[in-house]
Amino acid sequence: SNGRTEMHHECAVMSVGARTFASGRGAQPHKQSLSQAISGHLKGVIARHDELCSKLSDVSDLSPSEMTSLSKELAQLEPQVQAWNELEAQLKELKELQELLEDSDADMQKYAKEELESVKESIAEQEKVVAKIILPRDEADSLAGVILEVRAGAGGDEASIFALDLLKMYERYAGLQGWQVEMVSVNDSETGGVKEAAMAVKGDGVFARLKYESGVHRVQRVPVTETQGRVHTSTASVAVLPQPDEVQIDIRDEDVRIDTYRSSGAGGQHVNTTNSAAR
Repeated sequence: SNGRTEMHHECAVMSVGARTFASGRGAQPHKQSLSQAISGHLKGVIARHDELCSKLSDVSDLSPSEMTSLSKELAQLEPQVQAWNELEAQLKELKELQELLEDSDADMQKYAKEELESVKESIAEQEKVVAKIILPRDEADSLAGVILEVRAGAGGDEASIFALDLLKMYERYAGLQGWQVEMVSVNDSETGGVKEAAMAVKGDGVFARLKYESGVHRVQRVPVTETQGRVHTSTASVAVLPQPDEVQIDIRDEDVRIDTYRSSGAGGQHVNTTNSAAR
């Protein structure tokens, strides 16, 4: 289909420079920058990326769950491959500029000198990007849904107002990110705030973005409930709980035990012969 063709083409484009690096040809990283460990990791990433592209180019032998799993893994590897391809392009440009310094044309030498420092700075920045992007990720970062709970803490009525402000802030942020928000429960306070509230947030990279929000938040301000202009300190706690992917569980009939119960005592023969409760 067109989808498979486009995916295969994209894989091919992204891997052109990557395979050059993996085979040892083409521009090489600076000796003082990328370590052998990082270079070795990138070679493994590139090899796995090409393997996934090959598998996804023909999905006839893959189940829907396998195709989804492989596509997710490919999506996680693509930023690393793309970052390396960008670095390799800059290293190639650096090599070409260094060759121009030996050119007999004075204008070309001048141009090369002017561009050389800029390219070196770009390479240094891109090397930092490559080193950062290969850091191991939390497995839960790939989860696309969380339950975000906000609870008022110390501070009385002002704490409940602060909790509502936090709730609105997270709801607004989720909207700006294009995430789906569904309010699960809300326990309003008498002063217009919330004692506690929970909402489900779904979208790409939700847990990775919100997980560090967990904890106690504090605010110092003059609350709307204060009549004498005094500064109050209030707190609210935030919990971000990842929602795991749906898992299908098969329960065999032989693993299920059903107990039935009959009433005892006075009541006639019907009571003693009728199953009136089950577990």
